[in-house]
Amino acid sequence: SWSPESILRLGAGVAGTILDREGNVEFARPRVVSSGERLSDLLPGTVDSYDFLMFTIDTHWKVRGFSFIAEYHWRTLYNFTDNSIPTLADTGLVLQTGYFVIPEKLELLARWSKITGDSGTLGNEFQTTNEIGTGFAWFIRNQDVKFTVDLSWIDGVPVNSPRLSLLPGDEGLLLRSQLQFGF
Repeated sequence: SWSPESILRLGAGVAGTILDREGNVEFARPRVVSSGERLSDLLPGTVDSYDFLMFTIDTHWKVRGFSFIAEYHWRTLYNFTDNSIPTLADTGLVLQTGYFVIPEKLELLARWSKITGDSGTLGNEFQTTNEIGTGFAWFIRNQDVKFTVDLSWIDGVPVNSPRLSLLPGDEGLLLRSQLQFGF
């Protein structure tokens, strides 16, 4: 939302666990950089479990119609049971800025995100995915009813998103819109 005063928010988080080869929730089935495949689909049959550690930090700042968001994620996968896989590390970065050209009604946005790491090649080489996008958000009724449109260039999708017709590894232009209702 539009704020006449400077507002800063900082956040951080840490998560870690031991994962078995086939977890039963999405958190237990990490996806790898570039292809978006599940790590468990790439591992040799001799790996039964491994350790997972993730750290995130983010900052959000806004003042007089201007906003800036920065997020950094670091993930490591290590201690594979058969020692055939080295420690894998992935990092991600999201930068987004926005400006209300019509206070509290129309916000223009720009975003860049990048994920780099060696999880997709099981430690053999680093891979990278990028997204660069721009768009707008029209706040029809504050945060309760909002319409957004964005156009992004994607270079390697690290997830499978049937709703957006995205497949792991896709690249090209993506135009999407969303009408959001809050209750």
